[in-house]
Amino acid sequence: MRVIIAISLCLFLSPLYAQKINKVLIWSEEFDYSGLPNPNKWNYDVGGSGFGNNELQYYTKETLENVRVDNGKLIIEARKENYSGKKFTSSRIKTLGNGDWKYGRFEVRAKLPTGRGIWPAIWFLPSENIYGNWPSSGEIDLMENVGYDPDKIFFTTHTERYNHATGEGRGGSTDLVAPYNNFYTYALEWYADSLRFYVDNVLYYSLDKKPTDTYKEWPFDQKMHLIMNNAVGGDWAGSQGIDSTIFPQKFEVDFVRVYQFSEEKSEYDLLVHQVAGGSVTASFPNGKVNANANVTLEAVPDVGFEFIKWEGTYQDLDNPLQFDMAINTTIKPVFRKKGEMIQNGEFDAGFFKWHQTVPSGLASSTIDQEEIVFNISKSGANAWDIQFSQDDLLIEKGNSYTLRFDVWASQQTTFVASIGMSKDPWNVYSGATQTAGPAKKTITYNFTMSGNTDPEARIIFDLGKALGSLHFDNISLVNDNVLSTFKPLVKSKLSFYPNPAADKILFESDALIRSLTIYNQSGKIVFEKRSIRDYKVEIAAAGFPKGVYIAEIETAEGVIKEKVIKD
Repeated sequence: MRVIIAISLCLFLSPLYAQKINKVLIWSEEFDYSGLPNPNKWNYDVGGSGFGNNELQYYTKETLENVRVDNGKLIIEARKENYSGKKFTSSRIKTLGNGDWKYGRFEVRAKLPTGRGIWPAIWFLPSENIYGNWPSSGEIDLMENVGYDPDKIFFTTHTERYNHATGEGRGGSTDLVAPYNNFYTYALEWYADSLRFYVDNVLYYSLDKKPTDTYKEWPFDQKMHLIMNNAVGGDWAGSQGIDSTIFPQKFEVDFVRVYQFSEEKSEYDLLVHQVAGGSVTASFPNGKVNANANVTLEAVPDVGFEFIKWEGTYQDLDNPLQFDMAINTTIKPVFRKKGEMIQNGEFDAGFFKWHQTVPSGLASSTIDQEEIVFNISKSGANAWDIQFSQDDLLIEKGNSYTLRFDVWASQQTTFVASIGMSKDPWNVYSGATQTAGPAKKTITYNFTMSGNTDPEARIIFDLGKALGSLHFDNISLVNDNVLSTFKPLVKSKLSFYPNPAADKILFESDALIRSLTIYNQSGKIVFEKRSIRDYKVEIAAAGFPKGVYIAEIETAEGVIKEKVIKD
């Protein structure tokens, strides 16, 4: 990544003076590839719960029919089809954990779907619910449109005091010329004391913080993440019915760009944090660095660790990372043990990647001092009545795993920690009842997968029979076989398509491909090719039975594992 100073301009930071500032690009998605959205930038909300609005679609995950990048555009497609009890499917993607920001300018260039019953949105939710669940921690809707009013664009904010549930949401609107035929750039400028909503650089709505505002009126002082979705029906968009003849409907996005504003100065502050698991070499020491100086940072993992990403002012995967000094910059690397499968096990990214079932009549949960804490006032009828989990774990037949975590409780209590299926019939592969008390302890649990390979398994903590407060931290699940074979999992750019596939699959990598192995869910090899020595390899898939497979691609940089679906 190379940071660009996009523009210098004067903004009125107060009524008394104007200041020249730089608009600095810190994150972008140009959709200059093909296939599923980049998993290092986007993840998914999944399900058919209605998402608080009685929406009618089922949001799928990693399904090309619903979300894909094609010809330089992201496409989120709503389709009329029966799926998991719903009559429509679509997709809802977000940057949570890969892009979380506080203040700046956010630009999304998009062309909207249209038709009665359709509901596209570009919006923001808090990355951590510091002030409580919705709407207490806030929501910013950069762009909403409902199909029965196709030319009107809505800009809205929701807070504890002002939200649509109370009939007092604050916002504005404007009419555009056929936003379903034309691309427009929707932009939000978010400052400590104001929100400004633009379309093609024309200001249409602004909201200012009052001196007397508390978090109930102005919770917009915490990090938020971007969400884009293409809903069907719901309390608003479905209020005049749904035209079932309009489908499929495509929500197209040309780019997403995030900028921070910085006062133009002769030098800026650089702070690079050194963390456990590796070190950083930098072309400049921490401290003052001249404006426009090119900074190079390289993360060097310790033996047994691998570099994952950069966090801070720049959230990126490039290593080395290069940028020009145009803003005060704080950054740190993230290292992970080789074979580590859990993301955000230290909870320094809040609830990112963790799913919860916490009935309000039984318990509440929060993040406190980078621990996840459950305050349980009443036990449930079942152990799973109170639960937190992380899914999308590749648990392979015959492999051994080590689960390790820290736990303590306000009183002696019990809970269950296990590994199992993330969907019906929810079978548990391995698990055990554990105890916790006032003394903090580390629990280690080892198991070998005897069942068939599951590419979508999950780790589960069932707390329904516990009482008092339980604190968890440093949750780790390590694939011991990765450690023993010294085959590092890498972040090389790999594309493979089509996926799902019918007849052929083409794999392309930016690193030289050495071998390709395809496993079925039982762990059996169904295809293997060695000594490839090319950047592309095409395989015939017509003879594969329908189902989910694991592709293991060994490149010059290490091993990549991906799920492949045969239709």
